[in-house]
Amino acid sequence: MSRDEYRTLTPWSFFLPVSLAVMLGVLVANALGAALFDHDDAPAGPAAAAAVEAGEPADAADGSGPAPAAGEAKKAEADKAMPVLAPVNLPGPSSARRDGETRACIGGTIAVRADNGWEQEVVGDAPARCTASSR
Repeated sequence: MSRDEYRTLTPWSFFLPVSLAVMLGVLVANALGAALFDHDDAPAGPAAAAAVEAGEPADAADGSGPAPAAGEAKKAEADKAMPVLAPVNLPGPSSARRDGETRACIGGTIAVRADNGWEQEVVGDAPARCTASSR
């Protein structure tokens, strides 16, 4: 490419093809995702969508099946709820290291002393919460 050809290039000559390629890639990825991964948990139809907004089960809205009792629905919802644990009061990392503590509060989560630093303590796929206290 000669020097004159570089002068004729504009910023749009690079931006437009790249943005078109990105948009086309997103559309293809969405189409493949919809085709390969079936979403059976999503309600189908306008009656089911209205039932979800109203808080009713989808079967009760379209009349296709028996609706579960209100007690059963509340029990299932309660089973899904995660227990709320009160945050533990621990020293910060500097105080814990100085005092020889094995646990510290770093960034609002519990950290456990490792060989070469700190590791985050995890409870049920989530970091354990804490509050830092200075001594």
